[in-house]
Order: sequence, then C-alpha cells, then structure tokens
Amino acid sequence: MIKFSLLKQKTIGKSPEDLVFVGEKKTNDVVVTLRDFGPDHFHEQNIKTVEEAREYVDSDSVTWINFNGIHDVPLIEQLKDNKINPHILSDVIDTTARPKFQEYDNAFLITMKILGYNKKERKLNEEHFSLVLYKNCVLTFKETDEDLFRPLIQRIKIGRKKIKGSNVDYLIFNLLDIIVDHSVNAIREISEEIDEFENILLSNQKMEIIDEIISYKKVVNNFRKNIKPILEMFNQLNKYQPLFIEKKNKAYFNELLNNTKQASEIADSYREILSDQLNIYHTTISSKLNSVMMTLTIFSVIFIPLTFIAGIYGTNFDNIPELHYQYGYYSMWFIMIIITIFMLFYFKKKKWLA
Repeated sequence: MIKFSLLKQKTIGKSPEDLVFVGEKKTNDVVVTLRDFGPDHFHEQNIKTVEEAREYVDSDSVTWINFNGIHDVPLIEQLKDNKINPHILSDVIDTTARPKFQEYDNAFLITMKILGYNKKERKLNEEHFSLVLYKNCVLTFKETDEDLFRPLIQRIKIGRKKIKGSNVDYLIFNLLDIIVDHSVNAIREISEEIDEFENILLSNQKMEIIDEIISYKKVVNNFRKNIKPILEMFNQLNKYQPLFIEKKNKAYFNELLNNTKQASEIADSYREILSDQLNIYHTTISSKLNSVMMTLTIFSVIFIPLTFIAGIYGTNFDNIPELHYQYGYYSMWFIMIIITIFMLFYFKKKKWLA
C-alpha cells in the first residue's frame, strides 16, 4: 500500500478547488450507473456524462447515481456544473480523507471506509466510499467495481413497497447499512479466527505462535483505526439530525450508530484478548524455562557434595588414611549413594521435584 505521506504529496501547492485524485487506481474504467425510481416506476441505465442525468436529478423521484471508480478526474469535475461544492468533490477523490459527515450550502457529504477481511492473506481490505446528497439525488462513489449493493438493487427492482415508496433518507440508510454490515461481519470473522487460535495457543508454544499473535494484533488495530472515525461520524450524524432524515426514519440511523458501536467494542475486546494471549505465551515460555532451570539446578546441587568427596580423595598427598583401606572404594560409593538418596528425598518432600 502506498504510504499516506506519498499520496498527499500530490496535493502540495494545489488550490483547494483543484481536483486531484489521491490514492491507487483499483479499476480500469469508471462505470457510472443511474437508477431512478418511485412507487410505480424503476429506470436503470449506464451513463457516460453527468449531463445525461440532469433530467432525473431535477425530477421529484428518487435518483441514485453510483460511480464504480473515482480516478477519472475529468468525469468527476463535470459535477461542478451542477454547482456541487468543489470541496465535496475533493473529499470524494481523496482516498486518505477521514470519515466525516458535513453539510454544505446545497448538499450533504458522508465519507467512510468499506471494511472487509481477507482470510487468505490475513489482512483488512479498505475501500474509500463517499455519499453526496444533492437535491433529491444520491451520488455514491466507490473505488472498485465490486457489486456491493446488489441486494439493495434487487429489492428496488422487485418493487418492495418500503424502499420504493420512501424518500431519499431511507435509500441513504440502506446504503450505509450495507457498509456497516460489512464492517460488523469483518470483525466477527476476525474474532472467530482469534477464538480458534486461542485453543491452539494453550497446547502449542512454538516460536511461530508469537508471529501469529502479532499478525492478528495488526489486523485488529487496523480495524480499530478505521472504525473509530466511522463511529464518530455516526455520532455526529445522529446528534446533528439533518433535515433530510424524516422523523419516522430516525430510528434506522440510530441502528447504524449502535451496530458501529458494537463493531468498535468487539475490536476493543479482542485487542485486549490478544494482549492477554501474548502475556499467556510469555508466561508459559517463562514457566517452562524455570522448570528446566530448576531441573538443572537440582542436578548441580546433588553433584556438589559428590564432587567434594571425589575432590578430597583425588588429592595427591602421600598420607591419606583411607587410601589403603581394603573397602575404601566401596565405602566412598556407599556414602555418595546415601547422600544422593537423602537429597532426592529432601527435594521431594519440599515439592521441588515434579
């Protein structure tokens, strides 16, 4: 991944109104899809220019324009002709922008990250997402062409009364709900792997385990780094209560806040669990090392008196009384064995031996 500082170098010296794409190109072509719907109609088409959507934007029905790909700056710049604030468009094409909710003169902006978990590579996938509410039109911007909103599109197509008969705020809720559900699902998948890993940790203390723990800690910390600003954004959205949210639908946006808070709390919990696992690993390794050192110490203590006796009778003096004793060699062995048995018995009594 390109570092943040390298990405932001593109904007140095630029005017705030100059549009500069900041990020990595994740799809070849930008695909723009327009969907216009109401209680009794649904229209869908791909468009090449923003001008093709003008008649729908100015209508009374709900219009949703989705951009798969945000690197085509000339195409995004066409939105300026609709008097959309350039600061909004700058945040739309800046993948390093912090999640936020902001109101402008004629539009609302929501930016956040779409989070997913890649089990195979054990890493968190991040995708920049922006939502702009302009008049009765919702514009969404994604980095990739992943068909993230397919379930919602199917519900609109089959004519579900709730979605087709509601105003633009209910569409916004459904879009954000899908993104939040992806975040919740990502942290649940991560937590399930960590739970399974915890059982392995108790039965296996190989050196590779610490690399596994550190790997999971990086994923969880990355998730926390992304979910905290999203939680802050939803707090701001619910506290501000913008006019486009109808009173009957406010409960839905509170649900988004609660689900995001749940994901954040799960991430906090598993961050602590991983820290505990790391402590358990170090404690277990330390305990095993202590056990080994105790065994070596006991053997050393046993051989100290034996070495002392052998050292006495191994000196080179001519006059050693027991040297010419007939049973001296066997007596020395007898004394050594008695001392060894006594010391082992003593260690056992003190519970220094397993």
